Amino acid sequence: MDASDTGLCALDRAHQRVLTYVFSPEEKALIADFHKNPGNEFDINYRELLSYSTLDQHQWTTTDLARYLREHSVADSTYAKYDRSFRVWAGFITRRGVNPWLNGVSIEAQIQHISDFILAGFQEGFGSGHPVRSSTITTTLMGIRHFILAAGHAFPSDHPQVRMLLKGISRLDSPPERNSPVSIQLLETSFASLNMSSSADQALWGVLCLAFFFLLCRSEIASISKGRFRWFALKAQDVVVLDHTGTATLDANTASSVTIKLRGSKTNQSGKATIRMLRRSGHRFICPVLGALLVLRARRTLPGNLPVATYPSSSGTISSVSAHQVANTIREGARRSGCDPRAYSTHSLRSGGATHMYRAGVDALTIQFHGRWASDTFKIYTRLSQESVSNLAANMVSGEKSATTLQ
Repeated sequence: MDASDTGLCALDRAHQRVLTYVFSPEEKALIADFHKNPGNEFDINYRELLSYSTLDQHQWTTTDLARYLREHSVADSTYAKYDRSFRVWAGFITRRGVNPWLNGVSIEAQIQHISDFILAGFQEGFGSGHPVRSSTITTTLMGIRHFILAAGHAFPSDHPQVRMLLKGISRLDSPPERNSPVSIQLLETSFASLNMSSSADQALWGVLCLAFFFLLCRSEIASISKGRFRWFALKAQDVVVLDHTGTATLDANTASSVTIKLRGSKTNQSGKATIRMLRRSGHRFICPVLGALLVLRARRTLPGNLPVATYPSSSGTISSVSAHQVANTIREGARRSGCDPRAYSTHSLRSGGATHMYRAGVDALTIQFHGRWASDTFKIYTRLSQESVSNLAANMVSGEKSATTLQ
């Protein structure tokens, strides 16, 4: 199944037919009008359901429903990546005259096809034109396996020969390059390049502050592409600034804390709300309360159900703070600070926030909960700092000098 702003398409495997529907000019106009609001988006599940509706008089069986639910047992963004992986596999294997589902193919032949697919990615990439890392190949295989298993077939990507091949490739991988976390100095330099009398720059700085202090992913606050937001992006109505009495305010003189409500994320597809609260940081302009005040003021009279990173432009249309703008601002700050701009991205805000919490002595559990990490993967976001090891040698030789081990 597939859908776009111009029409719908559905593959009826049971009857070996492809059904298509092209939207009328009136329907296209309605869709275009729908997309004018940055808060509106057809998520991938909704588009899939639209495609299913094109099956004329087709009755869903329990097998159809079970397969659909198995395929959509992952987050929307993960499903989209898996779908791209399967399309790459389908193109590769069909050129060999083999069914993508590997029906009727012996296990030995399956392993050979999978191995050849891996080597093609290792040497030429999957459409990128350059070799890819073993982790990319593994993720691609996971996407293919997801759909084949959902259809009730086998995909031996976990066969020992395949695992050994991937292990051999991983030994040739170059060391991974991780984005550097933003520093306070870099943020200060970034702020100096903005014009706080501009609504656009007010909204931009507010987004940077909220993302840094609340450890937000880019999709949780900024527009991803063409002014569009993910369904769980932070809404204006879910950002509340309070004074010391707990009363909502937009007065910078009395504001003392900010509360946000996150209604979902990539790892929280159920939409269960998560609430976080922070008080003033004490810094003149790197502060979560100031960030919230700026984004709310920049919005003026826009509806509260729109993403908080939207604001009215000078032409009267609704503009938004994009992930691209955020990344460019950070990189420009890095360049002005004498750092390599290529080492920074939107991810640097989340990493920087976690790193500065760690440097301040915040315990690991608080960092994990505050950043809403479901596992200890948050540890890869933090970087070892001088403050953490300044007294390490002294601590190692202090205390009891005799052996006190129990085993």
